[in-house]
Amino acid sequence: MHDKSISTSERLFASECVSAGRRLDGRSLTDPRHVSVTLGPSWGFAEVAFDNTLVIASTSVDATAPSSERPNEGVLTVVADLSPTSSEAAARESLARSGHTPVVTEIRNCIDKFVREARAIDTEALCILAGVKVWAVRVEVDIINDDGNCVDACVMAVMSSLMHARRPDVTVTGKEVRVHSLDEREPVPLPVHHVPLSVSFALFGAGKPYEPDMVVMDPVKKEEIASGGSLSFAFNAQGEVCGVYKAGGLPLQPESFVQCSELGEKRALKLTAILNKALADSSAKHPRASLRPMLVTPEPVAQVRSRHTRKKDEVMSEAAPLSMWNATPIEDTLPPPPSATDRDPVKVHAVEGVDSAIASLLQGRKEVDEIVQVEEHVEMEMEPEREDGPKPTEIIEISDSSSSDDDLESAIISKGKGSGGRR
Repeated sequence: MHDKSISTSERLFASECVSAGRRLDGRSLTDPRHVSVTLGPSWGFAEVAFDNTLVIASTSVDATAPSSERPNEGVLTVVADLSPTSSEAAARESLARSGHTPVVTEIRNCIDKFVREARAIDTEALCILAGVKVWAVRVEVDIINDDGNCVDACVMAVMSSLMHARRPDVTVTGKEVRVHSLDEREPVPLPVHHVPLSVSFALFGAGKPYEPDMVVMDPVKKEEIASGGSLSFAFNAQGEVCGVYKAGGLPLQPESFVQCSELGEKRALKLTAILNKALADSSAKHPRASLRPMLVTPEPVAQVRSRHTRKKDEVMSEAAPLSMWNATPIEDTLPPPPSATDRDPVKVHAVEGVDSAIASLLQGRKEVDEIVQVEEHVEMEMEPEREDGPKPTEIIEISDSSSSDDDLESAIISKGKGSGGRR
């Protein structure tokens, strides 16, 4: 954010004040300005003021056809514009019609990085019917007065507008989508996952190892012009880093970078509290105050006691019997440990009609093997020899009708008297 709206003397004076530990408006180097957020009266309208820096944002939601590349995702569009009356540089750019100023370009880059890339809104939840209708969310940001740190003011205005905005309710029947008016049904909040808020710093100093870095939080316009660069962090209500953006060529030491991140996290939590209060006040003053206010910080979730501190009946009543795995805990499905009595041999009494080998099988494998060996030996002894035993006779019937009884008797051949041939 560099322009020539201040003279060289003013630039040097601002740098000397920072070197002495003072600010042009009397603040210390790490003191922020007063922030106010006003929401309403219409859904999605937000006005954010960082003292003299004033930004307004409005959100509109329309049902439209999805793109062919992402048929199941909605559209989020953020447009930032700098009013010609916001600053002298903006007035000159407007008269020259030279297009967008560097301020607008940097603001758009920060909003795209902190809001879109951080997935502040679930675009898949904006889908009404895949391939047919999705919600198109458009946020328009106007900078009314630029007195420095427009990045933080614009990001906070965008998130305030998205949190306060509502979309119409819909009814889907087959492939037909009916959008209800706000008077017919209560509007629905937008699917906001988390609320990243930006905290910016202005960098001063020569950037040399032997010279300490001088960092200024929430700079005004003249301090931004006199600085050698800027550094912006985005934190959500859980203290997570959602994005980092650095502009300018002035280097920064790692220790100063860590210090800026710690200060930015604390500042982001205070901005979150301010936004929460504004949302609650707007919900109470709205004509439809019965609607539940959309808060930034999630409501506390009921803590579940450990399984070891609860009874078995309580655990089984809370478990959803969707399947046998969910209905029965793993500990309950394990078999009980074997007792000392289970290792004792089983005593089998003699039962009439039960083979002795089967009964001995239950007493031990060793006894079964011995019985099998004994039975095999007995069978081998009782088996008769085929050579000494009687030989079977073979009877051949002669089908000739002219044969007599003598011929039939002569046809009986005994294998014991001779060879196995036939006569």
